[in-house]
Formats: sequence, C-alpha cells, structure tokens
Amino acid sequence: MAYEKFISARGGQGKTFPAPYVTVNKGGMSFNRHAKEMIGDGFKFVVFFFDKQASKIGFWFWKDVCPGSYALIWHKSRKHFTVNGKSFYKAYGILEKIEKCDTRHFPLEPDKESKQNNDFYCIRLEPPKGR
Repeated sequence: MAYEKFISARGGQGKTFPAPYVTVNKGGMSFNRHAKEMIGDGFKFVVFFFDKQASKIGFWFWKDVCPGSYALIWHKSRKHFTVNGKSFYKAYGILEKIEKCDTRHFPLEPDKESKQNNDFYCIRLEPPKGR
C-alpha cells in the first residue's frame, strides 16, 4: 500500500488563521503573527480590560511599563508573542466563559467603540462566525 501525504484543509502551520487571532490557554494568551503585524513589534507591555456586558477582552498595548501592565513575551523569531493572564482570568472568570462558547481562538480587532487611542484592540468571547 502506498503512502498518501496529508494536507490539512486549514493550511497547516502558520496558515491556520489568515487573520489576527488570539488563542486563550490556561496560563495566558498567544497572539499569532498576523496580530503582531497588525499592532507592530514596538510594544513591550499590555494592559487588560474586560467588558462584562459585551463579554469582550480589551488590550491596550504600550511601549513602556505602566501601572497594571503585563510584559509581552516574544518568541525568539519575533513573529508572535504571548502574555501571562492567570490573575486576569481568575478575576473575571474568563476560563469559564471560554468553556461555555467552546472555542479557544478569537479574532483580534481594533476596538472602534473604545475611548482609548489607536493601540486598543479587543476579542469577543463568543464563537467566531464560520467556525
């Protein structure tokens, strides 16, 4: 019997999500390379926000440390980064909300409703359309 090469319908490594996405894990959040391209690589810190009513996580990226900020942990290739979010998760019951919507991957988008500046982005804790 001959082998057949499996090629994923989703495209394989690096092409899984063709847009900016955040993956929520037990210990933190991972931002894909498209998210890095969207926000730029000059940022070193992020401040978390949570909108209970809309069930959105807000991210305000900073170049310098500020009160309440978390350090971005850049992968050695500098193509993507992670952030530790355990205490943030506990404060707002984020992991329980993630379990209810049965997904761990969320599109990252600029938050146009925010009164912050252009470096403010968000994810909605609901299943993305078409997934």
